[in-house]
Amino acid sequence: MILSIDNISVSYGATKVLHNFSLRAKQGQVVAIVGRNGCSKTTLLKAIIGDVALQQGQITLVASRSNVEAYKSQICSND
Repeated sequence: MILSIDNISVSYGATKVLHNFSLRAKQGQVVAIVGRNGCSKTTLLKAIIGDVALQQGQITLVASRSNVEAYKSQICSND
């Protein structure tokens, strides 16, 4: 397993933007995150790289530090 997301929830103040979200991705598997504007796609990516605090749940990511930092700079530059 390369990415395991188990029942995560994220809030901005009183607004819950992710609620009990789970996902599993295996090595070599292609996963797409799609949705309309404002449906928390960027928040999910920020949670994966540790840029937003989880209210509950756990994320396990098996990746090199340099890969995470590269993704982080791409995600954060698009805000």
